[in-house]
This record gives sequence, C-alpha cells and structure tokens, in this order.
Amino acid sequence: MKAIKKMVVAGVLGAFAMVASNASAVVLGPNLIANGGDFESGTTSGWNADAAITLSVSNDTPDASSYSLKGTMTPQGGVNYGMSHLVDSHTFGGNYYLDFDFKLIGGGSFYANVVPNSGSAFADFVSGSAGAWHHYSYGPIAAPLGATSWAYVGIYPLNTGEFYIDNYSLRQEVVPEPASMALFGLPALAMCLRRRRK
Repeated sequence: MKAIKKMVVAGVLGAFAMVASNASAVVLGPNLIANGGDFESGTTSGWNADAAITLSVSNDTPDASSYSLKGTMTPQGGVNYGMSHLVDSHTFGGNYYLDFDFKLIGGGSFYANVVPNSGSAFADFVSGSAGAWHHYSYGPIAAPLGATSWAYVGIYPLNTGEFYIDNYSLRQEVVPEPASMALFGLPALAMCLRRRRK
C-alpha cells in the first residue's frame, strides 16, 4: 500500500513539474502578418504607407532570404510619417509577441507600434547603429481591455531617409487548456491502478 501511495505522489509531483515547465515555455501561434512578414513574394502587398514614404522590395536581407521591405522617406517639413500592415483575423485576447529585423541607413530611429481598434496602443522606441542589420523582439504585449481586435501594426520612422524591414511577425501566445495539462498525470495514474490490481 505504501508503495502505491509513493507512486501516486510521484505521479502527481511529476504532473505538476511538467505543467510548470510548459508554463515557462511560451508557445506562439501563426504569424498574423500573413503575406507581408518575409516579403518573399517580391511585393509590398499588405503594407500601406503615408505619402512621405515610398515602399519597394530589396535584395538587401539579414539572412538567406531573397527580399526585404525598403522604405525611402521624403522630408515633409519635419512631420513624422509611418507605415502599417493590417492584422489578419483571429481570436482576439491574451498576450502577443512582436519580432522583426531592421536596418537604418544614415542613422535615425523609429517607433514600433501595435494599435488596437480601441483603447491604448503599444509603442516602443527602436534604434540601432546605421548600416547594419539588427533584431527587435518584444513581448508580451497584452491585448487592451475593451478592444476586440488589432487594427494594424507598423513602424513610424524618425529622422531617417532609408530603412529596411524583414521577418516581421506578430504572434499570439497559445495557452494550453487545463484538460490537456491534466493528461500529464494519466500515465502515473494508470501505473498505480495496474499495480493495485496485481
């Protein structure tokens, strides 16, 4: 009987350990920037820009991919302009993670934005040494209370004439269901029952 109790305790502790380890590892869903995150289509499809920014694709990339997004800014009396991409439809809520590679020519900086259809937007100041590729990663970004969707994500360049963006992604954190977590304890429970019948 003592052996069975020990096995039950071990099984429960093992299940909790597996739940804890899975909780610490963030699982992300698909990229919500479909047809516009890696620019391998060779077009700027899906991306919109204000009149001060001209968008095109470039062969200047941070990896072995073929294309990146190139933006060229025209001075407009010191007014800041930006570019954005609509977010694909999905079940809204929870936490999100933003990732992309960027390169600035001639210095400058920009803001990375994630804008909901209502409530406060996320904005983070981004900069890096000129002429080199850098990686930007931020998360979690919590979905604002009262909002029902992300209206768009984008970047807003500041004092830069030319910039490049690649591997742009906004992903939603996937939270495992309690029922699936409970499955971790089933093997130990089955072993206990088998031992008890013997």
